Amino acid sequence: MDIVIPTIEESQEKSKIVDLLDRQGFVERMLTIAETLSDNRKNACYAINGNWGVGKTFVLDMFEEQAKVIGKEGEIEDRYLLFRYNCWEYDFYEEPLVAIVASILDQINKSVDLLPDELKTKIVAILKVIGKGLVKKAVQLVEERAGINLEKVVETIKEGGEAAEKKIRESHEYDRYFDFKEHLKSLRETVTSLAEKQTVIFVVDELDRCLPKYTIKVLERLHHLFEGIPNVQVILTIDLGQLEHIVRQIYGEQVDATSYLRKFIQFELRLEAGTINDGFDERFANYTQHFKLQSATTNEQDVIEFRRCIFDGINMRSRISIINKCELIHKFLAKDEVVDSGYMCLEILLVLLNDCEIDISRAEQRFSISSVFNPAIFNRTIPNGLCLLSDKYKSNQVSDTSSQNYYQSVYNSFMEKQISYVNAGCLFGKLLCAYRAILGFEKDEYQYAHDQREFLEFIKTGKQCWSFLQSIK
Repeated sequence: MDIVIPTIEESQEKSKIVDLLDRQGFVERMLTIAETLSDNRKNACYAINGNWGVGKTFVLDMFEEQAKVIGKEGEIEDRYLLFRYNCWEYDFYEEPLVAIVASILDQINKSVDLLPDELKTKIVAILKVIGKGLVKKAVQLVEERAGINLEKVVETIKEGGEAAEKKIRESHEYDRYFDFKEHLKSLRETVTSLAEKQTVIFVVDELDRCLPKYTIKVLERLHHLFEGIPNVQVILTIDLGQLEHIVRQIYGEQVDATSYLRKFIQFELRLEAGTINDGFDERFANYTQHFKLQSATTNEQDVIEFRRCIFDGINMRSRISIINKCELIHKFLAKDEVVDSGYMCLEILLVLLNDCEIDISRAEQRFSISSVFNPAIFNRTIPNGLCLLSDKYKSNQVSDTSSQNYYQSVYNSFMEKQISYVNAGCLFGKLLCAYRAILGFEKDEYQYAHDQREFLEFIKTGKQCWSFLQSIK
């Protein structure tokens, strides 16, 4: 029975990529690096360094989409031969080269126009032979260690090209069981031949999500496989801080992790969280389609400003998670009705407060306009967005008589009590009103509400939203 390397499943057709965080400038830097290295047929390995959830995979999607359409001057074929390897999906393989061969083979098979037919047939046949040998060796090792027959589990290189495989075996006197170094040598020769006419770019995603020992093994295999081959670029997406931690975990705290990683990574591009741009409505259209500017107290600039503040310092995965929860809440409360955009801001704020595990009783006791979202009232570290909102409320308190103030606390000598006045005449004021109502400030006096009924409905919805959030914890 033939044994074949498992192929990467064909990814679902991607819709248009929405650059919500203005990543195009970063991608253009990557394309410039690729072009410069390609012009000089240089070999390089560099890292896209960013924290978990910052959007490294999204950047790779943009880079791949744009790199694939760049042609070679005077020629029809693309300039780059780009392979994508998600190593986290394969960290159950003891030998990373098995998955590397699979990713190269699978993408060559799927991209009909990547290579001339003659070269493609030869490369595919060589990869199949190499892959079979590697898997045989891996299966043999696992069987020896665990006593488990994996032949029924491991399904590798696709059927086809048998005549070409036979010819290669006969001409090269190929032995399926020869030494691992020979497999590596053959694979390097194959990559070298691929890089003769087109720049090979091998993109490695999700490396820092693998098991620690496997992560190091992947780094070493990539180094042994691609190092020194002209016209080959390797791009790693990683969290360098996490990777350095893994190195110390494997080799001990005394090891110089930075120096160790320099053996594999020549330089890095730092990817930060990024700021929300005008692509928000397009990226989250399923959610934002339920809102439009309807209230006299809501204007577009305030909505944009709120979103810019609230999402500052929050990684893209967390942003997506917040919007997904908001969509669920909105369907439950509004039943897909189109409402004022202020409700969207209210839902986003309350979901974030809930995710950060705000302590309502402490928030009421410690409320201050100088720090509306005091870090001390949360059970988790709060994102910078909440700090920015606190600063916005604080900076707005220009004078005690200004109608633009969001909040005033005044002692009324006639009534002999302290009265809190909250500005209900603008979006940020309404959000503050709803927030204080949830905290339990039932005796606030609301000022400048253009439509009292509409405003009270806003407060009521905020309480319902908060109650719903508590019920789904």
